Amino acid sequence: MSTNDTLILDGVEIDPDAVIDRLRKAMGVDSDTDLSTALGVNKSTVSAWRTRKRIPYAEVVQVAFKTRENIEWLLTGKERTQMLPGVYGGEINVRLLAATMYDVWNARIFQEAFGPGTDKWKQASFRAKWIADRYNHFQFLMNDMTAGGRMTQEEFTHHLIDMLEVKERDEDTQK
Repeated sequence: MSTNDTLILDGVEIDPDAVIDRLRKAMGVDSDTDLSTALGVNKSTVSAWRTRKRIPYAEVVQVAFKTRENIEWLLTGKERTQMLPGVYGGEINVRLLAATMYDVWNARIFQEAFGPGTDKWKQASFRAKWIADRYNHFQFLMNDMTAGGRMTQEEFTHHLIDMLEVKERDEDTQK
C-alpha cells in the first residue's frame, strides 16, 4: 500500500473504476445497473464504489468464482499471457500438467455444471481456463516447496499425483 491508500499489486496501481469495468466485462453486462443486478446488490452500491474509489473485494472474489476469471486480471487488468509464463513461454512441466488435467477433468463441477446438450466449445473453454489457472497454482506451490531445498520438483509432482489419487501412471507421465 502507498501512503494515499492506493493499492499497489506487483507494481501495478489498482484503479477501482477499472476493476468495476472488468467486473462488468467478466459478467457480460453493459452497465453498472446490470452489474448491480448480476451481483445482487443495490444500484447505489456500485455507484458508491465508484464515487468513493473503493474496490469491491468480496464481489471480485464472487465474480472470479462465478466466471472462473483470474482474480489478478480482475484487479490489475494483466492479461493471462503476462501472468502465466510457465504456460505461455518457457518450459512446461509435463507431469505437473498431467496432474493438473487429471484434477480438472475429475472435478465435480464439470460433472454437475454441464448437462446433456451443453455447448462443447463452452465446456472446452471453461476447462482450458481452469487448467491454466490450476497449473499456475500448482506451479506456484511447487516453486514454494522446492525453494530452499525442502523437496525436489520430482518429489513434489509425485506427491501431487499421489494426493490426487491417480491410480494408473503410464510411462509418459513417469518421464
